[in-house]
Amino acid sequence: NRIPAEGTGAAFMDDAVLTVTRHAHITDLDVYLDITHENVIDLIIKLYSPTGQYIELKDEELMNLFWQEDPRSNMYGTIFDDEAVLTLPEGKPPYTDRFLPAENQYLSVFDGQDVYGDWTLEIYDMAPGDIGALDHWELRFNVIHTPEPSSLCTLGFLALFGMLRKRRKILSPR
Repeated sequence: NRIPAEGTGAAFMDDAVLTVTRHAHITDLDVYLDITHENVIDLIIKLYSPTGQYIELKDEELMNLFWQEDPRSNMYGTIFDDEAVLTLPEGKPPYTDRFLPAENQYLSVFDGQDVYGDWTLEIYDMAPGDIGALDHWELRFNVIHTPEPSSLCTLGFLALFGMLRKRRKILSPR
């Protein structure tokens, strides 16, 4: 996905969507990114869950470095992780490490949610003139597996059927 989207005149890229087709509940979530961009200082990156809840992975915090240093290009092998030690301003390009999400933002807000559905990554480029691309992204979940809804219906039916059979045996004359 090009950052910003080509020909739109907007600073947003086209949303990147990952669809998860299994049901499981999140116990931990990390986000892996590969972004080629001339100056990642300019970017705001948000992750939306299938429920519409979102957090900012990267905010404008790096903008404080804009006038102090040369442009900071690229994020390769960048992992946002609540258990990381470093913030992005403490890192150096191409930001190949584990970093905390933006200040006061926590991936743990997604803990307990079902992974099923469309997860959306939104990237906004705050400064015109430079371009880039989202080359690759992944969601890395630790989960507790839950039965599929159709499996739950089947399990409920089987449990009910088993109860009725037991009851019939008890009530049936010998």
